[in-house]
Amino acid sequence: MSKTATLTINGQQFSLAPDQTILAAADQAGIRIPRLCHLPGHRDADQPCLLCLVEVNGKRARACQTKIADGMVIETETAELIAHRKERLTQLAAVHYGDCKAPCNLTCPGSINVQGYIGLIAQGQPSAALRLIKEVNPLPGIVCRVCPAFCESRCRRSLLDDAISINHLKRFASDYAITLPLELESVAPATGRKVAIIGGGPAGLSAAWFLRKQGHSVTILEAAAELGGLARTAMPAFKMPKEALAREIETVLSLGIEVKSNTAWGKDFTLQNLLDQGYEAVFIAAGLSGRKKLAVPGGDLAENSMDFLAEVNSGAVKQLSGKALIIGGSKAAIESARCAVRMGAEEVTVVFDRALEEMGAYGKDVAMAKREKVRFLPLTAPLSIRQEQGGLTVELTKMVCCAASDQRQIVPAEGSLLLWQGALVLNGLGQEGDDTFRSFGELEGRLTVNPNKTIKVIPSTLQTNLPGIYAGGEIASGAKAVIQVVNAGRKAAE
Repeated sequence: MSKTATLTINGQQFSLAPDQTILAAADQAGIRIPRLCHLPGHRDADQPCLLCLVEVNGKRARACQTKIADGMVIETETAELIAHRKERLTQLAAVHYGDCKAPCNLTCPGSINVQGYIGLIAQGQPSAALRLIKEVNPLPGIVCRVCPAFCESRCRRSLLDDAISINHLKRFASDYAITLPLELESVAPATGRKVAIIGGGPAGLSAAWFLRKQGHSVTILEAAAELGGLARTAMPAFKMPKEALAREIETVLSLGIEVKSNTAWGKDFTLQNLLDQGYEAVFIAAGLSGRKKLAVPGGDLAENSMDFLAEVNSGAVKQLSGKALIIGGSKAAIESARCAVRMGAEEVTVVFDRALEEMGAYGKDVAMAKREKVRFLPLTAPLSIRQEQGGLTVELTKMVCCAASDQRQIVPAEGSLLLWQGALVLNGLGQEGDDTFRSFGELEGRLTVNPNKTIKVIPSTLQTNLPGIYAGGEIASGAKAVIQVVNAGRKAAE
């Protein structure tokens, strides 16, 4: 048997060891044949990539499978083969879900180009970094202060030491912009088309930004006197400074967006009214209006934490005395507890009927509250609240896991009774859907709602069951992070 095989590859003659594939022989000869699926020493792929096809004596063959032989004439780069590889790559890319983007980018609900803006900051270009962020997130000055940093949870740097402080870098770029004059954003030529947005919170502002950038005429209808939604009413000033919020709103409105404040849906207009005024599309971004009730005797004596936060932000409540108890594990519950500490409460306690890890609040906010000396009583639930001469008394019970059931259930521990006495009790169970909007008009009554009383939409477009009517943010998704509702605004605009 001959020790070598003489063959021609792309017009060059080679003498190579015979017991090897064309792919291996070409590598040995210094000729690269494209391939994706072949890995030496491993089983052949069930669905081959077919990128390594070559012409052998005028016929196509897989280079990774075909053994060389004397007299072979092989072509690896004909026009037909190149066209085939392009077509095959297109087919493969159409169904490819590999990790071609950084995990931080994939984890970010807004799909922000994280590695891109970090790279620009590293190059000393924070303004360029901010422009890159605002391609998908027009409210970076809000998001950077309240985001739970989904991106950092998957940062590859944590495999070595700690995640990069991605959210703080976004805040650096945003705060750097405050030192500069307000930059005028470009707007596409006017299209002559009109869109109405119900609600001026983060979802509505985001939709307004992207629609206006496309050249459409946009009107925001806001029930309150000022825009901002929960970013204004439910986020404390130590977390969301009013100056930063005002600048973000000013940036959006500078595109030429009309605002009608003190204009409430169902009172001052209906969906049909808007369509009659020539608006071709309506985006409902009114947020969640329902409040979960504290279903225990005396539950009405507990002030709702959302109302408490609104009073704090408006300046109606400036000082607290005595002890404060917050019932629930929502984001509003933790924000209320941190406010109560700052306002001088003697002692602040949060009770939650599950484990701390099951709270709706974000872990980093809970950790901050602990540092600020907020007390936590997990697996504890209220039994009743009553008004007494010295203030409020709350009967509490410890909760235990019921082992008698096939499903995990948390039930009151038999014989457990704790008494709490203080000046303030807050209901921090959080928000919920409220479908009273269905009584606002004929079109509203035809909107399809989910079992939790949020508006049902097509996830990919946020369109409701009514043509031209879209809904997004918490009124469609339930309680979410700000970056998630900002992304909903962008998706609806698209």
